[in-house]
Amino acid sequence: MKKATGLDFMKICNQANTDEVVEGYLEELKLLFAYHGSQYAVGEHHEHEDATKDSYANDTYINASLEKNGNYTISCEVVSVIPKETVKEVMGGLMGVIMEGPKGKKTEDGKDHDGNIKDLDDEFKNEFKKEIDKAVEQDAQTSEYLSVTCFEDGWPNSVLKQNKNVMAGRGKLKQKLIEACRFAQREK
Repeated sequence: MKKATGLDFMKICNQANTDEVVEGYLEELKLLFAYHGSQYAVGEHHEHEDATKDSYANDTYINASLEKNGNYTISCEVVSVIPKETVKEVMGGLMGVIMEGPKGKKTEDGKDHDGNIKDLDDEFKNEFKKEIDKAVEQDAQTSEYLSVTCFEDGWPNSVLKQNKNVMAGRGKLKQKLIEACRFAQREK
C-alpha cells in the first residue's frame, strides 16, 4: 500500500485515537435512538420554566407528527433566555481578564509583571463599558433542537441536531445531520 499510494497507513493508524473514534460513533447512535421507547401524542406541546438561581428561563417545544406513509417525526427545541444584565457582566469580566492579562508573566527585564497595563487608562475602561451597554440591548438566547424521523416500524430514518447561540441579533449555529442511506428489509 505504501508504495502504491505513498501513505503509510500503519503510521496513520497508530496516531489515531480509537477512543475518540468510538465516542464519535456512540454519540450518533445515541442521537438515532434519542426518543426510543418514548410516547408522544400527535400535536404540539409547549412548556415554560421560569428562571431559578441555578438556571435561566426556558421554553420547551415538542412536536410529534405522523406522515401519510406511516413514518413519524418527533422534534424538541429548548430555548433558554440569558438576561442582558448577565451578558454585560460576562463582557465586563472579559474586560477584567484583558486588564489582568500580563499578570504573572515576566517583563522584558525578567521581573514579575504586576498586571497593571498603563496604556489602558480609566477613560478607556469607561468607554468600553459604554460600548458594552450600547451593544447589548437585548437578551441572549441559546437553543438546542433535536428532530428524529423514524420509519413506521420504529427504526430511525434521519436525525437533525442543532445548537444555536444568538446575541445582539447575531449568532452561531452548529448542526449535525444523520440520514439513512439504505434500508434493507427482509420479506417474511
